[in-house]
Amino acid sequence: MTYRPHRHIPDKERVIAGYKSALNNPSTSSEGRAHARKQLLMKGHIKDALFSTSIDTRIRRMLGLRAKRRH
Repeated sequence: MTYRPHRHIPDKERVIAGYKSALNNPSTSSEGRAHARKQLLMKGHIKDALFSTSIDTRIRRMLGLRAKRRH
């Protein structure tokens, strides 16, 4: 019997979830966010690409402020 390498096929829902999380992750660069947004738009997830981040998060990013402190 010969060994055949298993080809991994990523789950589409998990890929989309990864792009959505990249938009909300404060450690993600602006280039990374742009790439994630572009991929979501190409895959038809318009609402997720444009409205996934809250307005207060967008304002904090524009002003260069850190995320809220959690207790």
